[in-house]
Amino acid sequence: MLGYREVLVLLDRTEDSARRLRLAAALAARFGAELQAGFPVSEFLRFFSSVDGLPQLSPEAVDALLNRHGRAVAEALGEARARFEAAVAEAGVAGRWIEVDGDEDGPLLALTQGADLVVAPRELHTPYGENKLTAAQIGMACGGPLLVVPPGTDAGDPCRKMLIAWSHTRESARLLRDAWPFVEQAASVAVVTVGDDPPNDKVEALRARFARRGQTVELICRRGSDWDAPDIVLAEAEAFGADLLAAGLYARPRLQQLLLGGMSRELLSRCPVPLLVSR
Repeated sequence: MLGYREVLVLLDRTEDSARRLRLAAALAARFGAELQAGFPVSEFLRFFSSVDGLPQLSPEAVDALLNRHGRAVAEALGEARARFEAAVAEAGVAGRWIEVDGDEDGPLLALTQGADLVVAPRELHTPYGENKLTAAQIGMACGGPLLVVPPGTDAGDPCRKMLIAWSHTRESARLLRDAWPFVEQAASVAVVTVGDDPPNDKVEALRARFARRGQTVELICRRGSDWDAPDIVLAEAEAFGADLLAAGLYARPRLQQLLLGGMSRELLSRCPVPLLVSR
């Protein structure tokens, strides 16, 4: 990948959404990309028409419910769009606002497949709807790099210190290809492996690959089991002072859409800094 030209940020009506937008706008400016915002919209009747008691309501009461829901959705849309337009103007980037059906997974997942980089929370809840989309679902479906932003994150631009979890697997190789724009922008990069000491030829090949792109890299080899790996990686990220952690997204062979490997599951739920994943 030569660079990110389209950065898609998924928004909702939370305070974390505003923080996520600021981060995505900073990244779009850094990469010279268009900033896209996807906002999931709920239609009241899609989920609530079958609620017990609703069919027995009078037409007037149903109309009142629909109008109240419509006003709430319109208000949330307006506030989010105003924040987006302000962020685009402040960052000096091109912007595109996208409203998408948020009552089902399909339209949201399809939207993520059209951007070079997706910025999302651990869980995206459709405002005034019942549907939610997890980062695991997005990562398995989007076909490219996903930046998962944990709650409370106010990092304006995660590119300074980057730690990459590496395991000499297909998933790690794919991650590195997708992560090069971040690597090339980082002030310092470290790679951590967990398990038996990797062969010297593989270590040197990895070091040379970074060198060919003008980037020196610190290689950290830690002994440990698959069970220990998440704790070791997170500890190394803290010790390194990483503001960005990158890791391949692993799934079990069966039921891939539902069952993540232990490492991926733990990092998605526990990583305290933005987490870049790819599969």
